[in-house]
Amino acid sequence: MVGGGTLLNSTYPLQFPVRVERYPQFAQVTFHQNELVYIYESAKFKINEANSRNLVGNHGFNNGDPEARIKTELLGITSELAVAHFLGVSDFRPMMTGRGQPDIGSNIDVKSVEDDSRRLLVHLDSNPNFCYVSTVVDITCAQFITDIRGWAWGHEVQDKQYLRTAARAGSPPYYLYPTHLLKSPYEIPYVP
Repeated sequence: MVGGGTLLNSTYPLQFPVRVERYPQFAQVTFHQNELVYIYESAKFKINEANSRNLVGNHGFNNGDPEARIKTELLGITSELAVAHFLGVSDFRPMMTGRGQPDIGSNIDVKSVEDDSRRLLVHLDSNPNFCYVSTVVDITCAQFITDIRGWAWGHEVQDKQYLRTAARAGSPPYYLYPTHLLKSPYEIPYVP
């Protein structure tokens, strides 16, 4: 268990077959039908865990919209599993972590989006010493496909030139880091 999170499924081995393709600018990880059941079950578990811990308001669960909540968790779990596979972390299990805790190892926070045009988004209260990995996830097909675009240190992202104010009233400001400044995914500094 890392960062005080709750283990989602401590008995499921992270040894199912996935396809990892390496391209010059990014890496792509594909999960097939067999893995999707585990990803769905993990997403449902995370939502139930958040409800029981009253984290709904603090965990980005889209104001209680059940469809949006499951989609948010599917994106997150798929991207975390993809990055863990890519890095060769064989003992990784998705966990219910709070903001300020790493997703993988002691230093990696995985950020996922659906649209390739979106930038890496990091919150003001995020850890400046974490490595933030940017991923684009496609969960619309029979296979879940994750493009690992690159990474940046929190202190690089948290520069005032990248600070943006939220469009939605009451939402806190955040940092948007340009994709073209991300470091290669082949250089992600994983620390167990």
